[in-house]
Amino acid sequence: MGALLKYEFHKLFRQKSFYVCSGIIALMALINFLIWAYTPINFNWLEILLSGEDIPEKTSSGFGAMEAALGGLSSQLPLILGITLAIYIISDHSQNTIKNVYARGFTRTEVYFAKFIVSLAVMSAMFVLVMLLSFIGGTLEFEAGKPDGTFFKLLSSQFLVCAAITSVEFFICIAVKSLPGTIVIIVGGTQFLLNILQLIDLILASKDIDFRISKLYIGSFLNDLSNSAIETPRLIGCIIGAVVYAAVFLSLGWLINRKSEK
Repeated sequence: MGALLKYEFHKLFRQKSFYVCSGIIALMALINFLIWAYTPINFNWLEILLSGEDIPEKTSSGFGAMEAALGGLSSQLPLILGITLAIYIISDHSQNTIKNVYARGFTRTEVYFAKFIVSLAVMSAMFVLVMLLSFIGGTLEFEAGKPDGTFFKLLSSQFLVCAAITSVEFFICIAVKSLPGTIVIIVGGTQFLLNILQLIDLILASKDIDFRISKLYIGSFLNDLSNSAIETPRLIGCIIGAVVYAAVFLSLGWLINRKSEK
């Protein structure tokens, strides 16, 4: 397994797309930080006046920037990650080199999980890059600050959700095995699905039904987890949802890979 992982990482690092996509997500992280840093907080002035409380000030810091980072990138990060994984995973199938890997004695299961481990490493690298740039930006612009009581809980939950998103996109790559088709699904299909779910939400709201089906969509998890005021039931729901998504799509991908002819 060690030799297989070494081969897969070597293949990843030789692909220019990995560095290009990492540069793009870094640029997006910086732009997202600037938007966050210079967007004023909207207050409910009537509620503040009636309560007699002091007008709150915007408290920004490096740790605050890290906490909010993935909220602004909740659509861009999965998109760039998906494109990176598609190019990396499908290259073996499009060039028909996957048979050479099996010929070396590695099983389909070993190859499948080796590629998934590398995919998780790609996600982790992008996650750390976004967090590091956000912290540096927040510290230089404001101060380093201190993590609040929910910081590490939210950060670990965000990482878990990103791992689940990796599982979903990894499944799409394994199932489709076509670079154009995979990118179309990741770029257009996910947005189309979100729009459909939002439309269903509007219909439910018009009928006074207090349920939002889009909250079950994994794409909404990152945005909600960027809010330190997130309620505990929603936090737990995001964590459970991420675990379910990861388990289901990783298992489905493994089953499809076992029955694949190449």
